[in-house]
Amino acid sequence: MFTMKKLFLSLALLIGSAGAFAAENLVLNENFESQNFPPQGWTVTGTELPDNLEAMAFAHWDLNWNEITGSPIAGSGCAEVVSNYSEGAAGISKEEWLITPVVNIAQDATLSFVFWCNASAFLPSEKTYGRFVIKVSTDNGASWNDLWDVASQEDIENSGLPWPWDRTATGSVANWQKLTPNISLKAYEGKNVSIAFYFQSVLYKNYTAATLAVDDVKVGNQKIEQLPEVEGSTSYAFSNSYIGYLAQSEPMTLRNIGYGVLTITGIEGLEGTDFSTTLDPATVSLKRGEEVEYRINYNPTVEGARSTVMKIHTNGGTLSVNLSGTKVMLEEGYTLESFEGDIFPPAGWSRNEGWRTIEGIATSGVKSVTVGGMTTCDIVSPRLDLSAGNGKVKFDYIETTGEEYIDDSFLPTTYFICYYKKGSDTDWTELWCSLDDSRYNEWVQKEIEIKDRDGNFVVSDDVYLRWTYEFEIGDGGLDNMVVTDIYFDNVVLPKLYGVGDLPLAITTPTPANGATDVDYARLTLSWEPSLFAEGYELSVGTDENNPTSLLDGILLDGNASVSYTIPMLTPATTYYWKVVPYNAVGKCNEVATWSFTTMADQSIRDFPYTQGFETGAVPPMGWAANHQGDGIQQWKSNNIGPYAGEYSASVWHNYAGEESTLTTPVIVLPATGDMVASFAWGGALCNRLETGYENEAVTELPLDEVDDTEGTLYFEIRAVDADNWTTLAYTQDRTRWRHKYVSLAPYAGKSVNLRWRFVATENAGSSAGGSLDEIYVGDLAGMPTLAVDELSQPRLAIYPNPTTDYLYWSGGVAHVRVYDLTGNCVREAADVESLSMHDLAAGIYLVTLTQGDTVVTTRVMKR
Repeated sequence: MFTMKKLFLSLALLIGSAGAFAAENLVLNENFESQNFPPQGWTVTGTELPDNLEAMAFAHWDLNWNEITGSPIAGSGCAEVVSNYSEGAAGISKEEWLITPVVNIAQDATLSFVFWCNASAFLPSEKTYGRFVIKVSTDNGASWNDLWDVASQEDIENSGLPWPWDRTATGSVANWQKLTPNISLKAYEGKNVSIAFYFQSVLYKNYTAATLAVDDVKVGNQKIEQLPEVEGSTSYAFSNSYIGYLAQSEPMTLRNIGYGVLTITGIEGLEGTDFSTTLDPATVSLKRGEEVEYRINYNPTVEGARSTVMKIHTNGGTLSVNLSGTKVMLEEGYTLESFEGDIFPPAGWSRNEGWRTIEGIATSGVKSVTVGGMTTCDIVSPRLDLSAGNGKVKFDYIETTGEEYIDDSFLPTTYFICYYKKGSDTDWTELWCSLDDSRYNEWVQKEIEIKDRDGNFVVSDDVYLRWTYEFEIGDGGLDNMVVTDIYFDNVVLPKLYGVGDLPLAITTPTPANGATDVDYARLTLSWEPSLFAEGYELSVGTDENNPTSLLDGILLDGNASVSYTIPMLTPATTYYWKVVPYNAVGKCNEVATWSFTTMADQSIRDFPYTQGFETGAVPPMGWAANHQGDGIQQWKSNNIGPYAGEYSASVWHNYAGEESTLTTPVIVLPATGDMVASFAWGGALCNRLETGYENEAVTELPLDEVDDTEGTLYFEIRAVDADNWTTLAYTQDRTRWRHKYVSLAPYAGKSVNLRWRFVATENAGSSAGGSLDEIYVGDLAGMPTLAVDELSQPRLAIYPNPTTDYLYWSGGVAHVRVYDLTGNCVREAADVESLSMHDLAAGIYLVTLTQGDTVVTTRVMKR
């Protein structure tokens, strides 16, 4: 949030601080607070860069100094270095050295420091963008030895940190980390040494993005008590909070920067106030470096205290958190919309594509609505009753852009405009434009009187307000555009039309009225919430005049109860349905009856069934593509680098926490036979996957250990009479297509759906995603083993088949793997000319043979 200032404080126990050092025992103590960089006696050296890259911030070790907000670590200053994507594009991997003065190492001396970085760039992974190593020299820098490596589990744990060090107390990933290792210098006792903080940028596909900061460097005999020490957020201020409306803070943190395990013994200071917390003392048990997130709730009342000090008592000290909040009383007849609900747009509002809710940037509560980029889009209020005149509207907004653009000549090419329109008007009338304020990167609380062009208050009971984010290309073209982002919150509207009366009618049904070829399996009926509704009556049937044969006025309680899923409908049938909003006054009396017609039976009963998406339609008839999240992408047809033929199916996400699924029609599996599902898939868009084919039969990690941070593509199954999906396989391979086959034997004789589900807990972007092709459902005997032209591949003959004991093959030694029908590798051998299957159970196996670049998979029967 932009409305508060959050501070951090570490508190030690009165008897021996877990992180306190005896200053008289230190031969080096540098906190980078002098503003001289490098500090006296220190040295900075690094890779020479082209002029345009040299000019970038922190291209080499430099001082990050900020007296107002503080450095990323502590105080006002720290040392920082960054690898920039422009360096990656230029193919430059740089080495940067920050070297201490020469110091003498006494007995039991250690090196401690605080480092802050984006953990994903340094921990071992497919996309490592940086190396951070502590090096030691005993010959004044002529040669260097590695002392400690941030990517080494042994080094990290020996320095008192947890591994992996990017996890919170709850096990979730926290990419930006601030940690304090304590490294033994015993091997250098009695010697004069220099210590280097060595940073190297690493390129992955000509890209790099690593940030590293260092502070509080200490060398000496540091007597550290092995006790917990609490650190965390120490203040939060709620602004523009309205009485009777709950507000919630952004995430607050509690961290153990000491040793041992930090626990909470009690929380006090909230009694009799308007504040509460989600922090549960019973669930907090933090090892060194671990943290827990919580939030503060603020529910302003007339009587409750508007400020307090929450004291969190722990076995590592007491953390005091200063809390305060405003209390704003709504004027009579006015209502507040803060976009905190689960439904967007809220009841009575409308919008077109572009506007979405976002968490973490708000003036009260957790959410605001936002828009940005090269687009023009609107969000429109409910109908307003301004028949009494004197109407006004209040709202909070922030218009953000890069600081480098802000100067006296700054003029964005995007605008935020508020309009009004009466029901009889053909055009919208402008009330205000963000250019009137020209305030950027700060929250603005705006109040506007709703007046016409002549300065008179608008008088009508049929008025709407519209906020428009408008984009235009100026004379300078795309190269000279400055695009801003808008965040919009806390809208206080004058009297709503119809308040205290019956709820308004539903106007936006899904499926749309008259829709055809509607899916008949697990169809979800939905609608936008009705203003003033407290619930809905839903009826569905095949009689247009009395649509109740399927559902007869079932009650859905709550304004946000705006969907209902019907497990199965009859194919090729027209259904009629209606939704009647109700509240304490009564039922809406202007209710329309809508219709839709289900598609013909698409269930899969004939085998083998294949799907290669060659019609160019995704989802194909009878399939379903669904998406959950704020992004814009669903499974779609992809003709750029498809696996086979002209098309594959692909998906990618552009926001965090999204999920996209592609689901088959109902598949009626036979009761007999060795049925399998086979397909080609990859964890990226088609054009990022290498062509060719590699067999895959073993899931690499247990499913409960899969990290979805950068995206995972899952394969799942569900019987039609079951509620939950079962995951059968996953892939995170972002470099090549792979073949996957799964036995469907446990579902023999059942009707099932198969689905492919892509999920990313962080912003996946186009570098991740999922692709799918060459789906086969049928008997194992007919399953394709290669999806490239088999005639173009070298042939490796495997014999005898069937076999009772040994297998042989042509061409000499090979690497061989044997898989059972559940996908488990039951035998593997390298550089052999034969393989015994004598002790394997009778049945069918897949044998994968690798000779050099040639890979062949064959079904083999063991008798």
